[in-house]
Amino acid sequence: MEDQIIKVDEINVKNQGKPYFFLSISILVLILGLVLAIYLVQQRTYIKSKAYSYSESEIPPVTSGQVSFNNSYVFASPIEAKSGGEYIRVTVFVLDQEGSGMVNKKVTVGNIPDLVFDRNVRETDAYGKAFFDVMSNKAGTYIIEVSVEGKALDQMVKISFR
Repeated sequence: MEDQIIKVDEINVKNQGKPYFFLSISILVLILGLVLAIYLVQQRTYIKSKAYSYSESEIPPVTSGQVSFNNSYVFASPIEAKSGGEYIRVTVFVLDQEGSGMVNKKVTVGNIPDLVFDRNVRETDAYGKAFFDVMSNKAGTYIIEVSVEGKALDQMVKISFR
């Protein structure tokens, strides 16, 4: 009987080390994971964008091509304002057949009584954009026609003053 008791005690002594071994390996893996996570969080993340923006001086002027009168467009923002002091901005984009902005094109807004434009003629920038600020001292709805180098665009814009 004593031989059996000793063998049972020997087995219990051998198995007592296994839980501590697995526990220490688990703690070591958790510590290494924590150290790795802290390292990765502290690293600077670099994201390289594929978008690129040009400054005004870098944009090559478009010198070739014809103005596309049905591709160019005009819009106003806001389309309604108070008469006697609030302005509406009329923006014109003069584009060629491919949709590229046409630079240095003279844009003229129609001469409409009761409307006061900041100026009647502007040249387009490198994006083909020209804008006009308009106000009125009299309430009403107006249709603004825009022409590029003497020829009217296909599109007009409707604005209102209240």
